[in-house]
Amino acid sequence: AIPINVYALPNKWGDALVMGTPIIVNEEVITARNLVEAGAAFTVPFNEPAALADLLADLHAKPHRLMAAREALARLRPDVLVFDAALHEVLNHLRQP
Repeated sequence: AIPINVYALPNKWGDALVMGTPIIVNEEVITARNLVEAGAAFTVPFNEPAALADLLADLHAKPHRLMAAREALARLRPDVLVFDAALHEVLNHLRQP
């Protein structure tokens, strides 16, 4: 309902990437497209609990889909910067006179 939400980039996505846990995200979230296209995330429409239930049932019935998503996460992991590394350059600029 709030337009900025389609541009969300939650910290929990980074946690999921590092831990190898596939992500479920609302299909309207634009910033998740790279994760979805890489096969590391699954989508459901916002405010459709039946769609989420169907996805969970399908993933339970087809564990190979989860394994494929975990493999996709492993391929993405080297490109993910931890918080400290991502801000290191910013902090260095702040230290300069």
